Amino acid sequence: MDIVNITDDLFLGKGGHRACYRHPVDKTKCIKIILNSDGARTVNFELDFLRTLHKRGFYPKLIPGYYGMIETSKGTGYVYDLVENADGTPALTLDDFLKNPQMLKEHQERLLELMCSLHKDLYDNQVIVRSLEAWNVLFPQAADGTLSIRLVNDLGMPNKLKIPYHISYAAHKHVEKHWKKFKHDMRPYYKGIQEAQHFIDLL
Repeated sequence: MDIVNITDDLFLGKGGHRACYRHPVDKTKCIKIILNSDGARTVNFELDFLRTLHKRGFYPKLIPGYYGMIETSKGTGYVYDLVENADGTPALTLDDFLKNPQMLKEHQERLLELMCSLHKDLYDNQVIVRSLEAWNVLFPQAADGTLSIRLVNDLGMPNKLKIPYHISYAAHKHVEKHWKKFKHDMRPYYKGIQEAQHFIDLL
């Protein structure tokens, strides 16, 4: 198997468990590299859940596509759709909007529409997450300026039984629990930003 060379100029960002690089050949894709043992567990949870989705015969559009593993100069990589704006700039996150009252006010109607669709898609498609975070909700912008929504990272769950994977009632309960926690956890983080607090009230 050919090894894909990952250079530092392809670096996009990193979290606590994985680093993300632009694919050197396919500019519509990114490659995530595991940084530690927690990262390996995170990937296992995620891939296990994606397999469950595929067995159901659907793949929610809000989740970037996954295309398998490759060997890279930085270790095993996991290939996903790259979520970015049409002009190649990074897509803004919910966190970016909540920290910028003027930008939030300008786009509030569309953002609320997208967040409501996210909640509905999670519920209807029984998408299981370990957590929902404002910086994992991205809003890529099309060439005409229209915003869409994508959810990245923290898919799946560590519980061995994984009951919500197989029972709709349990999945719906899981989604509602995490959506409620999502709103609750955002309030203190954006304390003092009145526009952000109002937006959270509307979710």
